Amino acid sequence: KRPERPGPRFSKSALRMAEEHDVDKTCFADRDMVTERDVLAVIEQAAADESPAPQSRCIESTGQKLLILGGGGHAKICIDIINQMKIYEIVGIIDRSMDKSSLVMGVPVIGRHEDLKRLFDSGVKMAVNGVGAASNHAMRQKVYVELKQNGFMLPNIIHPRASVEPSVTMGEGNQIMAGALVGSDARLENNCVVNSGAIVSHDCVLGDNVHVAPGAILAGNVTVGSDTLVGMGSTTYLGVTVGSGVTIFNGRNVTADIPDGTTVKNNR
Repeated sequence: KRPERPGPRFSKSALRMAEEHDVDKTCFADRDMVTERDVLAVIEQAAADESPAPQSRCIESTGQKLLILGGGGHAKICIDIINQMKIYEIVGIIDRSMDKSSLVMGVPVIGRHEDLKRLFDSGVKMAVNGVGAASNHAMRQKVYVELKQNGFMLPNIIHPRASVEPSVTMGEGNQIMAGALVGSDARLENNCVVNSGAIVSHDCVLGDNVHVAPGAILAGNVTVGSDTLVGMGSTTYLGVTVGSGVTIFNGRNVTADIPDGTTVKNNR
């Protein structure tokens, strides 16, 4: 007699998400390992179909409608990531400064900010924050709040060539770019960017709306407060706490705790 196939293993964050949202674990019976991304796909599909009971559905995670707010360079990166994830269908871009006849990498501009409610009511329930705004970091948070106020769910988008350990936990609306690494038991809240080639090591905690710019390194056990920009190529040492509303300039070494609202122009 052949031994029974064991059930799938769940990452820590996937198990927590499945239990919080009452997702039927038998949806994943054909998998060996279930990640947070797998569970989120089922939840999002149920929400898109306006199902009152996500646990009652086991749906192929393809073709979920999604819009992007913003049509600049950051949005282009998001488009490439979304297309490679093969989970979502991008219905269009919202951008107040672009004509509706415009195309961004083949994606049509379909409206402006005042069209968000109409699009949500039409059945587009998910959105991606396509505003990078490195020079005006607070703008990303304004976009996130606007999307949430209009009812949208913001999925975490993760480039296939990023490395995110199964023990990582994330809120929503986070973006992990190509070549980024997020280490064991790290936690990201909402609306964070871990940009190309950045490293967020084990046990790090990122508050809401943190941008870890390309090539930046956070050593283990680093805590970064909300609304903080960690500049390109900077290095933050083991166990350091960086406050909220901080800007760390490119290439800086941060070896000691940084208070809220500080701009780090020199190594310290």
